Amino acid sequence: MVRYGLIAFAPILIFRIRCTLYLCMASTASAALSWIGLTMITKQLWYLRKILKTVISAKTFLFLRLLGGHYSKISSNRLVCAVGVVYCTMFSVYAAMHMLELLARNMTPTSIQTISSVTLYLSSVVTSLRYPEYFQVYLSDMADIDILLRGKSELDIPFTRFLFLAILVTQVSLVGPYIILGYLENEEKIQVSNFLFVGYFVLQCGIIYLTAVMVFEILWYRVRKFREYLEKHLPQLCRAQDERTAADDIYKCMLLYQTILEAFKKTNAPTKTAILMATTISFCKVLAGVFDLISSTNTHIKLLRVHESALDGVLPLVPAMLAAFIQGELNRIKLFIGNLILNANEESVHDALRDCQLYLEHRPFKYSVCRLYTVDLSLVITIINLYVTSLIAMIQFSHFYN
Repeated sequence: MVRYGLIAFAPILIFRIRCTLYLCMASTASAALSWIGLTMITKQLWYLRKILKTVISAKTFLFLRLLGGHYSKISSNRLVCAVGVVYCTMFSVYAAMHMLELLARNMTPTSIQTISSVTLYLSSVVTSLRYPEYFQVYLSDMADIDILLRGKSELDIPFTRFLFLAILVTQVSLVGPYIILGYLENEEKIQVSNFLFVGYFVLQCGIIYLTAVMVFEILWYRVRKFREYLEKHLPQLCRAQDERTAADDIYKCMLLYQTILEAFKKTNAPTKTAILMATTISFCKVLAGVFDLISSTNTHIKLLRVHESALDGVLPLVPAMLAAFIQGELNRIKLFIGNLILNANEESVHDALRDCQLYLEHRPFKYSVCRLYTVDLSLVITIINLYVTSLIAMIQFSHFYN
């Protein structure tokens, strides 16, 4: 009976086994196709990242700044430098006057925002004329430090590149609706050249923010590479046979940190000026944008104000966040050296490590702007508190004055 039952159910069992095998093969093929598709997408993204890394670099920002009227010494020839100074001076004066003319014709955003942008732009132009070589010198010094740390120079700026793409997509797209709105309200003929000029001017204001961000980002990567360099070499030096040579090499490691700080100090005057002006002017622009957001009844204008206020509020605070990252790297270095001190057997090595730790403690990374405020996380918290307080005050006044 069992035999006849198995014979009767054999076709059904075979059919089920075949269905199971087909399902397994289909799922395997689907997984393989998904993996191939994911691999192709990853490969395309890698190529896109490589292209963006080549196109949007530190030299690209120098070129864009030069086109926008920010002078930088591009040659040792005096005639070329004189032509560059004349071009930057004439373009900056024309840009400021043209933006004010567009403001008078009601073709730009509110007067406070436009005047603030023009003020920020002119202050940046004056700073570039006064310090024409600071950024090139900074890049050259950091490239030399890269060679000492890793044997090759790689001045990559992925964080600044991401912010630049965000500004390029967002800021330029915001200019178009404003000009279209001005055309609809005033019934005036808007030229394409005016649209392109305003878009380029807004992009230049974004690049002013990104210059300070780029300075801090380059410093952050160098400090991080310095920490990795110490984590790789200091344990080997502590186990060296020659105590005196090991102690001298430990002191040389600290000279690298001093070299990094000295290279960064060369950018103090222009970078602090840029941070001070950007922080102050962006605060005024954000308040003006929030006021328009509260008082306006147009949903489209409200959406534009939200995007613009978000960018103007976040970009000046990015150097403070990068400064906090730098302080975090230095704290990790001090903790690492402290662990080596506990495990050091030789007295000379122990003393050298202790001197390095004291050197880091006595020379912490503190970046203050004209002794008014320190660029760190406390600045972020302070400005956020000011934004919240001002927002509450504006809401109360808007209800009071209807």
